[in-house]
Amino acid sequence: MAIYTLDEHIKMLEPQARLDKALIARCVEGLGIYAAQKAADDHFSPKIGEMRELVETLVDYWLLYDGENKKPLSSFLVDFDLRVDEAKSGGAVMEDSFLYDFNVIFGLYRYGSDMLVSQGEAAMGDILDVSERMKEIAETWDFDTAVLGDLTGRLERAVRDMLEKYPLPGQPVTGEVNAGYTIQQTVLFDNKRGFALAHSPETNLYVTWQLTNDGGKLDYYWGRYIVSEERARIDYIARVIGYKDTHRVQEAPNPTAAVEMAAEQNYNMIDGMHNNEEITPSFSPEYMQDYGYIYDGMIPLDKDRALAVYDSNRPIYLLYSDDTESMAESRMDIESFDGIFGYEIPLTERGPAKDINIELTGSPSPVSVPASPSGSAVRMPESPPAEKQSVLKQIRDAEKAPESPRKPKTPEKIRKGDER
Repeated sequence: MAIYTLDEHIKMLEPQARLDKALIARCVEGLGIYAAQKAADDHFSPKIGEMRELVETLVDYWLLYDGENKKPLSSFLVDFDLRVDEAKSGGAVMEDSFLYDFNVIFGLYRYGSDMLVSQGEAAMGDILDVSERMKEIAETWDFDTAVLGDLTGRLERAVRDMLEKYPLPGQPVTGEVNAGYTIQQTVLFDNKRGFALAHSPETNLYVTWQLTNDGGKLDYYWGRYIVSEERARIDYIARVIGYKDTHRVQEAPNPTAAVEMAAEQNYNMIDGMHNNEEITPSFSPEYMQDYGYIYDGMIPLDKDRALAVYDSNRPIYLLYSDDTESMAESRMDIESFDGIFGYEIPLTERGPAKDINIELTGSPSPVSVPASPSGSAVRMPESPPAEKQSVLKQIRDAEKAPESPRKPKTPEKIRKGDER
């Protein structure tokens, strides 16, 4: 049996890769012709945007802008728009032919089959979308139904085989209802985020939600409403896989226990102590003022303390020197951040000052601080130890009434679902 090096394998694949790119380039051109032919149809107008997105996806997926002619991505979209605009204004539209039919149908099939191999379960929904698009175009252009059925059948059977073998992530749920939808399945990750699959008996619609475990209470948001149970299951799986790959999180081994534990920790508060453990500041108010973060509802922490608090199932924020912050999505976010961290004081603990003396740990070491995710780093000078006094007196005026959480100056730094 012959053994090849990686370079030799790549060299052998290059001819096929060039053929694939050429086919997809012709497919993109054919999609522009198809959209132009349908442009005069008012019922088709909403789909022109979807067709344009498909062109952009194909060009980017196959790196068509990286070919010999170095044609930029934008030029493919300009060509598409020009064809459609000319057709709408009454200009001549190129007639379809067997060659264009072939290029579009087989180009889309090549795209679907490549996603099947390279992305697997994460692309199940996209593959079914490609199959539906092939059927729609073939019907308009009167493409050979036997050939079409063979191509789309292969894609759809592969997806259903994967769906049958791939278990739904998370755990089944009974008795939980949100907005009229009965929750069927939820998955929770170690960063207190997750997803849910639900069904409405009244409308017979399905929905997949992202969720947050907020102290034992599940908050559902960013729903995708779907007619088919099969497509809802596929979307649920794809969202879970995509989130895990992006955020490098792991599923909680027992989601129900994780929610119950969070609820217990959330309510186990005694005189300013959360979960019977004091959270003390690592930096003085003067140091934080020099740093540039002055919001008084946050206890500033160094990295070690932030990790310890995060591991006890409490939220940690990354504090920036322009007085903004973002919630840490995972432990990795904390480990990779070089600035100061914060734990937000719950509103229930922001009453008149109590006689609880919590000592500061002293002067911190100099910290390399990013001004913000888009700013440049600055190095802060050392600060002398603060006076040993109540942390509650340090972080608020005892005469003020409890304040609501403030709105950050730059909301774009607050991650989705995390605005406090």
